[in-house]
Amino acid sequence: MAVTILKFNEGGWITLLITGALIGVVLLIKKHYNSTSRLIKNLDSRILSSHESLSDIVPKTKRTTFNPKSKTAVILVRGFNGIGIHTLKNITHTFKHLFKNFVFVEIGAIDAGNFKGTKELEHLKMQTKREVNRYVNMMQAQGYYAEGYFAIGIDVVNEVSKMTPKILKRFPKSTFFGGQIVFPKESFFNRLLHNYTLFAVQRRLYNQGITVVVLPVKI
Repeated sequence: MAVTILKFNEGGWITLLITGALIGVVLLIKKHYNSTSRLIKNLDSRILSSHESLSDIVPKTKRTTFNPKSKTAVILVRGFNGIGIHTLKNITHTFKHLFKNFVFVEIGAIDAGNFKGTKELEHLKMQTKREVNRYVNMMQAQGYYAEGYFAIGIDVVNEVSKMTPKILKRFPKSTFFGGQIVFPKESFFNRLLHNYTLFAVQRRLYNQGITVVVLPVKI
């Protein structure tokens, strides 16, 4: 700092300007992520902690058994949360009883935060499995036939793509769904900082002739 002050008139001011700008950008990014986190927590609280009965979220039906000829909704989820439940609710309320089979797919993403050893990866695997099973159990309780598929990997798009042929072989009449967050106000930070993996999955599966429907989830 002392050097910068001494050299201020010889270009030190440029260092101060760049450093100040970087700090400002970091603070703005942190503020944006904190704001987004609050919005998502509000969504989770509103949906998961509401007093709605399960039948209000997912209409009950007569108990069904596995039938590969029935229409199947394959839902891409990331955790048992408000986004996943909201997506499921949109499907069941929009398409009523069109879908008899429900398949839930979750990929546990391996990143720097959990790539620390075998123990952490095993924990990620078990957590991913538990979350998928919560969706499966919920739908089975309402009378629908449901299954869950999960995996862990570095590239979510590739993992979904590898899993898709297996799902389509068992459920040939499948339509894929996913929920995408819609912010109250669209901004540069929204486009730059947030994960649009679902659209990458959509493009990959579209190239294989597979229908993928992206449903908006307002937060």
